[in-house]
Amino acid sequence: MADDQQQPGPKPASGLGSLPALVPGLQGPEANALQFKIKNSICKSVQSKVDGILQDVEKFTDIEKLYLYLKLPSGPSNGNDKSDQSSMSSSRTQQMYAFNWIRNHLEEHPETSLPKQEVYDEYKSYCDNLGYNPLSAADFGKIMKNVFPNMKARRLGMRGKSKYCYSGLRKKAFVHMPSLPNLDLQKSGDGCELMEPTGQSPSAEDEMRSAACGLVCEWAQKVLSRQFDHVEDLARFLLNSHYIGTKSMAALTVMTGTPTGMKTPTPASAFVPTAEANSFQPQVKTLPSPSVDAKQQLQR
Repeated sequence: MADDQQQPGPKPASGLGSLPALVPGLQGPEANALQFKIKNSICKSVQSKVDGILQDVEKFTDIEKLYLYLKLPSGPSNGNDKSDQSSMSSSRTQQMYAFNWIRNHLEEHPETSLPKQEVYDEYKSYCDNLGYNPLSAADFGKIMKNVFPNMKARRLGMRGKSKYCYSGLRKKAFVHMPSLPNLDLQKSGDGCELMEPTGQSPSAEDEMRSAACGLVCEWAQKVLSRQFDHVEDLARFLLNSHYIGTKSMAALTVMTGTPTGMKTPTPASAFVPTAEANSFQPQVKTLPSPSVDAKQQLQR
């Protein structure tokens, strides 16, 4: 009896082996499967480090194990968050490059098609030349679908030589060169050279404004069931239909303006030379001088 009382009880399993007791509701097979899944998600070097730590922990007393448990850090790891954020930011950068390349090199055309592999190879060579990491073929296809939602994928060609193609697309005949920022140096009052700050290039601003006006016109066509080719036409319709007050300066400017596509006649200016102005020029007719006999008859 004394020997039985002096025998220590079974040691609690340490490490991942105690997972069934730490996770309530999981049975033995389920806990073992979870442990195996977690172990496979960790690299070999980390597994060896964990095994070495467990061997050292087994030598601790209960008080030392309790102290170690209380000192264990809690919450998410900062290193994992940084790696996730960097991977997400790089993915967004790759998507932005792909989006810009697609928009600048391709356009919709109902009578043409482009092979998928050819488009992706050109995009990949573009990224390789600039040192960018290209998207995978699947991710690139998703970006293509977002840029051209009406595009359809079809398999064209003879049997044995058919290819998957983007139907309704073609390559742009002219690719606009990107505008460079203004790097002119201007001298300040102190004589120091300062670089003139510049925002977006005019072409980018015009493109953004044109796209915004197109979206506004598209929305107005759905709401008002009326065709609007330009945002000026929409503004005129709103004023004529009394949706908007006509007493503002903007309303007055739109009402006094000319419709889109019509040219305003330029009035002649007093400062413009006579040869260039469209002014009225009276014609003077020279009368013949009376003869001497006629003068004598008038004197009589």
